[in-house]
Amino acid sequence: MKVTYKLFANFRDLVPEAAANGRLEMELPNNCDIKMALEKIGVETDGGKAALIIINGRVVQEDNPVRDGDEISVFPPLVGG
Repeated sequence: MKVTYKLFANFRDLVPEAAANGRLEMELPNNCDIKMALEKIGVETDGGKAALIIINGRVVQEDNPVRDGDEISVFPPLVGG
């Protein structure tokens, strides 16, 4: 199945193909969940590495299934002062 990742902030640096516009299309195996989908691009869900994960405009957890054509937006923890 094919999905589109939208990567924000420093997550763009993890995948050189996404550096310019933050978007990446990738084939994933069937029966994939968010945790597996993010591990494919080097984003950890454990320990707060991915603070916010959205599929098709809806906030999801790492055990949420991924379907063909999904758009997965991934945000790192926000910091600042």
